[in-house]
Amino acid sequence: MLGFALPAMANVAEIVRGAVLSVPTGQWESAESLGFKRRQSMMQIILPQCIKRMLPPWMNLYSLITMATVNASVVGVNEMLSITTQVHAAEGSRPELLAPLYSFALVCFFIYSYPIGKWTEYLERKYQVKD
Repeated sequence: MLGFALPAMANVAEIVRGAVLSVPTGQWESAESLGFKRRQSMMQIILPQCIKRMLPPWMNLYSLITMATVNASVVGVNEMLSITTQVHAAEGSRPELLAPLYSFALVCFFIYSYPIGKWTEYLERKYQVKD
């Protein structure tokens, strides 16, 4: 579990860092001039703006992690392709079965990935950054 969590945590930390750095410096200066402490500035001014900036990379990371991990064996790319290869071998490795088997794998990934993409587009429109 630790081996799975560490790379994901590093990616999330990088996404957060990038979002915080993308907030204009005027926001930090405004918060300071209003007497906000560093923690208050971060919680009440900076992080709410960062959520909008972090949303697309978070959704991308979610898709990548889900498609690439053993923990998500139902939709994991390696697992699905391994099962497809095993089914093909069990059916006598007939060439006419390659297209239907791999088409089925393609449809499974599409059914899983398309709603994630549409949800991401919706959230990006809803929380669009207006600079």
